[in-house]
Amino acid sequence: MDHNYKIIFFVFFVIVSTNAQELYKQTILSQGSTSKLESGLIISQSIGQESVIGNFSNDNVKIIQGFQQPFWTRLISNSSSVIPIEITHFPNPITDNLNLSFYNYDMGELVLSIYDYSGRILMKRNISVESGRSIVDLTILPSGSFLVGLQNDKINYYIKIIKK
Repeated sequence: MDHNYKIIFFVFFVIVSTNAQELYKQTILSQGSTSKLESGLIISQSIGQESVIGNFSNDNVKIIQGFQQPFWTRLISNSSSVIPIEITHFPNPITDNLNLSFYNYDMGELVLSIYDYSGRILMKRNISVESGRSIVDLTILPSGSFLVGLQNDKINYYIKIIKK
């Protein structure tokens, strides 16, 4: 009888620990934030990470440190536009809709591209900007972190979003 309890406990322990590790991994990958300072320094941090991950570049040097996706950080830090345009996005993390606000860009068309961590394109479509705003329905995306690209002849802009 005592032997049966040991086997049941062992099976229970293996099942619980396997599921807990998967949940832990998903939680770390889906939480965090990225900020760009006035100096051009990009600070990116995720939950479970002990230190700030920073990137810096100027004409002579580019510094990328840490374990996060350096390709994404490079795209985000090299976002550009022909005219001075500020783009804000909210909420982050999102549940259904991504709201985009544009300063100094009232109307136009953009190509929206969404990529997963392995670089696969999950969505590509044209969106309209009216009165400096655009709302993108992302209900079809699964939970996780994604790179969003916005492009046209004036804008080449990337942001990182998290979907709950």
